[in-house]
Amino acid sequence: MKTTPNKAHFKLLHSRDKPDQAPQILNINADVVAGEIAAAIGAERLIFLTDVAGIYDEQGNLIPHLSPGEIEALLASGVASEGMIPKIRACLRALSSTQTVSIIGGKTPHALLK
Repeated sequence: MKTTPNKAHFKLLHSRDKPDQAPQILNINADVVAGEIAAAIGAERLIFLTDVAGIYDEQGNLIPHLSPGEIEALLASGVASEGMIPKIRACLRALSSTQTVSIIGGKTPHALLK
């Protein structure tokens, strides 16, 4: 990846990028990749569009905002379910240089417009 003022250029690699090697099946978590790319390019905003409205607390209430410290505490508490853990960690990673990270529910009409 290389960056220039106001622009970022990067290449996503896949198993066919090395024709001298036998093809391999790769399982890369898209949330992790998105968090790393957002952090690397200093994205203004990263949005995870998923099947739930966001992160929930122990009582099942939607948490509207979390600081990096609160995210760390949430991960340490064990409240986050298995599928949400990589997404939450990706949020934390992206926040190292990204202004805003959002997890929004894709089942909500016009969710990106809110």
